[in-house]
Amino acid sequence: MWKPKILVVEDELGPRESYRQILKNDYEVILMDHGRLAIEYVTNHPVDVALVDIRMPDIDGIEVLQKIKTLQPKIEVIMITAFASVENAKNAIKYGAMDYLIKPASVKEIQATVRKAVARRIQYMHYNENLFWLLQVSQSVTSSLDAQDVRKNILDWVEKLFLARMAWLALYNSQKNSRLPTGRKPCIELAEVRGPISEEIVNAFSHGGEGITEVVLAQKQIIIVPDVMTDERVSYKDAALKAEIRSIVSLPLMIQDKVIGVLGFSSPQFGQQAIEPIQMNFLTIFANQAAIALENATLYSTLQESLAQSMASLKEKEVLLSEIHHRVKNNLQLIHSLLSLQERAIKDESYREMFKDIQNRIRSMALIHGELYKSEYLAKIDFDSYIKHLANSLFRTYETTGKIVLKIEVEDVSLSINSAIPCGLILNELISNSLKYAFPEEREGEIKITLRGIEDKIELVVSDDGIGVPEDLDLQNVESLGLQLVIALVKQLEGTIKLERNGGTTFKITFAKLK
Repeated sequence: MWKPKILVVEDELGPRESYRQILKNDYEVILMDHGRLAIEYVTNHPVDVALVDIRMPDIDGIEVLQKIKTLQPKIEVIMITAFASVENAKNAIKYGAMDYLIKPASVKEIQATVRKAVARRIQYMHYNENLFWLLQVSQSVTSSLDAQDVRKNILDWVEKLFLARMAWLALYNSQKNSRLPTGRKPCIELAEVRGPISEEIVNAFSHGGEGITEVVLAQKQIIIVPDVMTDERVSYKDAALKAEIRSIVSLPLMIQDKVIGVLGFSSPQFGQQAIEPIQMNFLTIFANQAAIALENATLYSTLQESLAQSMASLKEKEVLLSEIHHRVKNNLQLIHSLLSLQERAIKDESYREMFKDIQNRIRSMALIHGELYKSEYLAKIDFDSYIKHLANSLFRTYETTGKIVLKIEVEDVSLSINSAIPCGLILNELISNSLKYAFPEEREGEIKITLRGIEDKIELVVSDDGIGVPEDLDLQNVESLGLQLVIALVKQLEGTIKLERNGGTTFKITFAKLK
């Protein structure tokens, strides 16, 4: 069973052993009697929470705090001291401490503060996991332009992420709606189902203009019903009971301000317990990704019909494909802007960093579609231009002082969209990693990106001459969300990745050229 790892940095034997006794039953406790030993430990081992004495003989506790937050920014640090000065407290918080305790702290006080720190750490881990899955969803559901594949993919993810026992997708029928008389309500039809579901069950959530589905369409907001038996908006309760539906979630599928359908499912995850804001955010972004994928498939279907009816099919295909890339880029930029607004309202620096990371990932995909929109050849992208735009954007995001030099060496290599999006996300993660961690304390250095063709393969190399990664970093067992994503994307490309540590850090990725 996993236990959070607590690092105690205290030069006095008595207090050090007291902390062990207080915490050992619930946590894995690591004791260090010198600050420099603690820094060395954090360099090579992951830690969840650190308790740091502010006064030690070999190195000041504030300096230890700064060093370990540089090495592992997500560590929650609690400063402990016998010197109760306001200045010490201000410095501790300024440099990233979560809390500050005065000796002699009581057992309850220590336990409560550590519990709070561990809860924050676990919340961050869950948030990271959600971001990872959202990126997987985004790539998966937008990877096809076939409407049936897209609908199937969306419900596959609903089952996987939410443990849905049954799910349904209802969409507006644009052909029928275009022929409706003025004033008639548009038709919304069942497009895809999963599980033991029927028209009667779906109708249980749509009746008389006042059902769950109508509320979702009218209010354009997520509706969660923890108990369908007690909700007046649910008719045909016998049918719902027979199908063993206890709770339902209905998500509006929206493109900008227009609702194109409703995604519904029944899951035990959304029963009587309160819904956390982070779950609502997750549902909102998932619904946005599903709507974008469905809209792209609709545009592509329109393209196919148009091609069959017109002799000028090639030109129409180029225009519509270009429009698809343009809309995808705009939708991704919209999500980026929404996250940027949300980020500004967040006070906690670690959560601001998480929002910044996902904004960068979304921007890397938006840039791909922007380059394809401008490209003469819609199937391929000029990667030299893309790398320069992406790298310059990341340099601005992390506000580099000009001491880090970027060097790009790209051969005349064109990539398809199926290769370009994973490559762009890989570049985003590796460049961001170098900018954030390779050059601490305004150190000078160089980041180099090389892309070239070698026989029937493509080689992508991202290197820096910074401080390097920890010696025990194993690419087969990484904890960082960014590196987990890189490994997953390399697998998607059916490629290989190697890590070299010669005077810095080098990631070498090789994958097959598109036939």
